[in-house]
Amino acid sequence: MNKIKIKTYFIFILLASFLISSSALATVSCPKPAKSQGNVNHIFFSFSKKESNLKTYLPQNLVLIDKEYLKNGPRCLTKQSYTAFVSMNNALKEDTGQSLVVASAWRSLRTQQYFARTRPSFAAGPGRSEHQLGTTIDIHIKDVKEGEYFSDTFAYSWMIEHAQEYGFVQSFNLEYEDSTGIPNEPWHWRFVGKTIATKVKNENLNLNKYLQDRKDAKLKGLNY
Repeated sequence: MNKIKIKTYFIFILLASFLISSSALATVSCPKPAKSQGNVNHIFFSFSKKESNLKTYLPQNLVLIDKEYLKNGPRCLTKQSYTAFVSMNNALKEDTGQSLVVASAWRSLRTQQYFARTRPSFAAGPGRSEHQLGTTIDIHIKDVKEGEYFSDTFAYSWMIEHAQEYGFVQSFNLEYEDSTGIPNEPWHWRFVGKTIATKVKNENLNLNKYLQDRKDAKLKGLNY
């Protein structure tokens, strides 16, 4: 996947943000689930198996992202993810002088259907996007033109070294393109908590495979 195609996809995300009508974008508050949704855990959820989907899932504790952290908006994240993002962003700014803004965060099923229909070669199908967990962000550098490729920036280098300290991992990278079927996405980061993020970083793991293996082991009563 060359840089031109990736740039085109990222620009598409930003433009589509102004066109999509979803509950998160059309209101000034984040939606709340009407009732319990079973045992779905946004931290440990894996999309490794075809039966894993979130078609009826709405995250608990979604909160609005402050305007200073938005590329466009409004956007929602789970409270835990958002708190971690703010801490990470503050540290990045102190170390590099650069600050991140969120271009995409939680997506409703309707929004993901739109992405899957209009960009099927890039977007995950409805119910199979990490964005529906409410813990995943597409990021950009504040006050930097879209033409600058994110993976060539100081901010990205800093994220590679330090994001796990705040519980974030880059979900899709070059090394696992063949196994995930998803191209390298330097801007796409998921909150999974410090413990898992550190393990994935230090052991260079495929995130979704690790989460699925962890789930399978726990179902068998094994430590993982």
